[in-house]
Amino acid sequence: MAMVTGCADDGAPSAADTRAEGRYALVDLRSLTPAPADADPFAAAHRPAAVDCAAEAYGWELFEASDSYFVETWRCNYHAARGSSIAEIRAGDVGIVRLFNFELQGPEGSMAHLGLAIDGDVVWETELPIPGPAAFISERWVARRDYPIGSSVVLEVNNHGANSYQFQELAIIVGDP
Repeated sequence: MAMVTGCADDGAPSAADTRAEGRYALVDLRSLTPAPADADPFAAAHRPAAVDCAAEAYGWELFEASDSYFVETWRCNYHAARGSSIAEIRAGDVGIVRLFNFELQGPEGSMAHLGLAIDGDVVWETELPIPGPAAFISERWVARRDYPIGSSVVLEVNNHGANSYQFQELAIIVGDP
Protein backbone atom coordinates (compact mmCIF):
# COMPACT_ATOMS: atom_id res chain seq x y z
CA MET A 1 0.00 0.00 0.00
CA ALA A 2 1.34 3.45 -0.91
CA MET A 3 1.76 6.16 1.67
CA VAL A 4 1.79 9.46 -0.16
CA THR A 5 1.07 12.93 1.10
CA GLY A 6 0.35 15.90 -1.06
CA CYS A 7 -1.19 19.33 -0.78
CA ALA A 8 -4.90 19.95 -0.70
CA ASP A 9 -6.31 22.95 -2.55
CA ASP A 10 -5.59 25.19 0.46
CA GLY A 11 -1.94 24.12 0.60
CA ALA A 12 -2.40 21.98 3.71
CA PRO A 13 -1.16 18.38 3.57
CA SER A 14 -3.84 16.01 2.34
CA ALA A 15 -4.83 12.96 4.39
CA ALA A 16 -2.66 9.86 4.28
CA ASP A 17 -3.20 7.95 1.05
CA THR A 18 -4.71 4.55 1.71
CA ARG A 19 -5.36 3.69 -1.93
CA ALA A 20 -3.79 0.47 -3.19
CA GLU A 21 -0.82 0.94 -5.51
CA GLY A 22 -1.74 0.48 -9.13
CA ARG A 23 -2.76 1.97 -12.42
CA TYR A 24 -6.35 3.22 -12.54
CA ALA A 25 -8.40 4.40 -15.51
CA LEU A 26 -9.05 8.13 -15.26
CA VAL A 27 -12.25 7.95 -17.28
CA ASP A 28 -14.33 5.26 -18.98
CA LEU A 29 -13.54 5.87 -22.66
CA ARG A 30 -16.98 4.49 -23.57
CA SER A 31 -18.66 7.27 -21.59
CA LEU A 32 -17.12 10.26 -23.39
CA THR A 33 -19.57 12.61 -25.13
CA PRO A 34 -19.04 15.87 -27.06
CA ALA A 35 -18.36 18.83 -24.78
CA PRO A 36 -20.32 22.02 -25.47
CA ALA A 37 -18.29 25.23 -25.77
CA ASP A 38 -19.17 26.36 -22.24
CA ALA A 39 -17.73 23.11 -20.80
CA ASP A 40 -14.57 23.15 -22.96
CA PRO A 41 -11.53 24.64 -21.20
CA PHE A 42 -9.68 24.71 -24.55
CA ALA A 43 -12.43 26.71 -26.33
CA ALA A 44 -10.92 30.20 -26.01
CA ALA A 45 -7.58 29.18 -27.50
CA HIS A 46 -8.51 26.44 -29.96
CA ARG A 47 -12.24 25.97 -30.67
CA PRO A 48 -13.37 27.41 -34.03
CA ALA A 49 -16.51 29.55 -34.17
CA ALA A 50 -18.26 26.79 -36.14
CA VAL A 51 -17.57 23.18 -35.14
CA ASP A 52 -18.39 20.72 -37.91
CA CYS A 53 -18.05 17.21 -36.52
CA ALA A 54 -20.00 14.22 -37.84
CA ALA A 55 -21.16 11.75 -35.17
CA GLU A 56 -19.23 8.99 -37.01
CA ALA A 57 -15.96 10.96 -36.65
CA TYR A 58 -15.40 10.14 -32.96
CA GLY A 59 -16.25 7.58 -30.34
CA TRP A 60 -15.30 4.38 -28.61
CA GLU A 61 -13.92 1.35 -30.43
CA LEU A 62 -11.60 -1.59 -29.91
CA PHE A 63 -8.08 -0.86 -31.12
CA GLU A 64 -5.42 -3.56 -30.78
CA ALA A 65 -7.91 -5.51 -28.56
CA SER A 66 -8.22 -2.62 -26.07
CA ASP A 67 -10.73 0.16 -25.49
CA SER A 68 -9.87 3.36 -27.32
CA TYR A 69 -11.44 6.70 -28.16
CA PHE A 70 -10.93 7.76 -31.76
CA VAL A 71 -11.16 11.11 -33.53
CA GLU A 72 -11.03 11.32 -37.33
CA THR A 73 -10.36 14.88 -38.36
CA TRP A 74 -11.28 14.61 -42.03
CA ARG A 75 -14.89 14.52 -40.76
CA CYS A 76 -14.37 16.75 -37.72
CA ASN A 77 -12.66 20.15 -37.64
CA TYR A 78 -12.46 20.20 -33.81
CA HIS A 79 -13.42 17.82 -31.03
CA ALA A 80 -13.66 18.12 -27.28
CA ALA A 81 -15.06 15.11 -25.42
CA ARG A 82 -16.05 15.08 -21.79
CA GLY A 83 -16.74 12.53 -19.11
CA SER A 84 -16.45 12.12 -15.36
CA SER A 85 -13.38 10.80 -13.58
CA ILE A 86 -13.73 7.31 -12.15
CA ALA A 87 -10.54 7.53 -10.08
CA GLU A 88 -9.61 9.75 -7.17
CA ILE A 89 -6.62 11.92 -8.02
CA ARG A 90 -4.31 13.30 -5.35
CA ALA A 91 -1.74 16.07 -5.75
CA GLY A 92 1.47 14.41 -6.89
CA ASP A 93 -0.22 11.45 -8.62
CA VAL A 94 1.22 10.68 -12.02
CA GLY A 95 -1.17 10.64 -14.96
CA ILE A 96 -0.63 8.88 -18.28
CA VAL A 97 -1.89 9.71 -21.75
CA ARG A 98 -1.26 6.99 -24.37
CA LEU A 99 -2.36 7.40 -27.95
CA PHE A 100 -1.57 6.46 -31.50
CA ASN A 101 -1.76 8.79 -34.46
CA PHE A 102 -1.68 7.59 -38.02
CA GLU A 103 0.52 9.49 -40.48
CA LEU A 104 -0.36 13.18 -40.08
CA GLN A 105 -1.35 14.87 -43.30
CA GLY A 106 -2.28 18.47 -43.93
CA PRO A 107 -0.89 21.86 -44.85
CA GLU A 108 2.89 22.14 -44.44
CA GLY A 109 3.79 23.95 -41.22
CA SER A 110 0.51 23.17 -39.43
CA MET A 111 0.28 21.92 -35.87
CA ALA A 112 -2.14 19.58 -34.15
CA HIS A 113 -3.02 20.40 -30.54
CA LEU A 114 -4.10 17.66 -28.13
CA GLY A 115 -5.06 18.35 -24.54
CA LEU A 116 -6.50 16.93 -21.33
CA ALA A 117 -8.21 19.01 -18.63
CA ILE A 118 -9.68 18.07 -15.26
CA ASP A 119 -12.21 20.42 -13.65
CA GLY A 120 -11.05 23.14 -16.04
CA ASP A 121 -7.34 22.73 -15.23
CA VAL A 122 -5.21 21.83 -18.25
CA VAL A 123 -3.09 18.93 -16.94
CA TRP A 124 -1.55 17.78 -20.22
CA GLU A 125 -1.18 19.14 -23.73
CA THR A 126 1.07 18.62 -26.69
CA GLU A 127 1.52 19.87 -30.23
CA LEU A 128 2.39 17.64 -33.16
CA PRO A 129 3.84 19.00 -36.42
CA ILE A 130 1.86 18.38 -39.60
CA PRO A 131 2.79 16.69 -41.83
CA GLY A 132 4.30 14.08 -39.55
CA PRO A 133 4.88 10.34 -39.15
CA ALA A 134 2.59 7.82 -37.52
CA ALA A 135 3.54 7.54 -33.86
CA PHE A 136 2.74 5.94 -30.52
CA ILE A 137 2.79 8.62 -27.84
CA SER A 138 3.02 7.90 -24.13
CA GLU A 139 3.39 10.95 -21.92
CA ARG A 140 3.08 11.57 -18.20
CA TRP A 141 1.83 14.50 -16.20
CA VAL A 142 1.73 15.23 -12.46
CA ALA A 143 -1.46 16.33 -10.68
CA ARG A 144 -0.99 19.76 -9.09
CA ARG A 145 -3.98 19.32 -6.77
CA ASP A 146 -6.58 16.81 -5.59
CA TYR A 147 -9.59 15.92 -7.76
CA PRO A 148 -12.44 13.78 -6.42
CA ILE A 149 -14.14 10.97 -8.31
CA GLY A 150 -16.73 12.57 -10.59
CA SER A 151 -14.53 15.50 -11.65
CA SER A 152 -15.06 16.78 -15.18
CA VAL A 153 -12.53 15.37 -17.69
CA VAL A 154 -12.18 16.95 -21.15
CA LEU A 155 -10.08 15.51 -23.98
CA GLU A 156 -9.42 17.87 -26.90
CA VAL A 157 -8.21 17.44 -30.51
CA ASN A 158 -7.56 20.49 -32.69
CA ASN A 159 -6.03 19.51 -36.00
CA HIS A 160 -5.37 20.78 -39.51
CA GLY A 161 -5.78 18.08 -42.13
CA ALA A 162 -7.26 14.62 -42.55
CA ASN A 163 -5.90 12.64 -39.62
CA SER A 164 -6.85 9.94 -37.15
CA TYR A 165 -6.05 9.69 -33.44
CA GLN A 166 -6.64 6.71 -31.12
CA PHE A 167 -6.52 7.52 -27.40
CA GLN A 168 -5.71 4.19 -25.77
CA GLU A 169 -5.24 5.13 -22.14
CA LEU A 170 -6.01 7.98 -19.78
CA ALA A 171 -4.86 6.72 -16.39
CA ILE A 172 -3.57 7.59 -12.91
CA ILE A 173 -0.68 5.79 -11.21
CA VAL A 174 -0.89 5.43 -7.44
CA GLY A 175 2.42 4.58 -5.78
CA ASP A 176 5.10 2.82 -7.79
CA PRO A 177 3.41 -0.17 -9.44
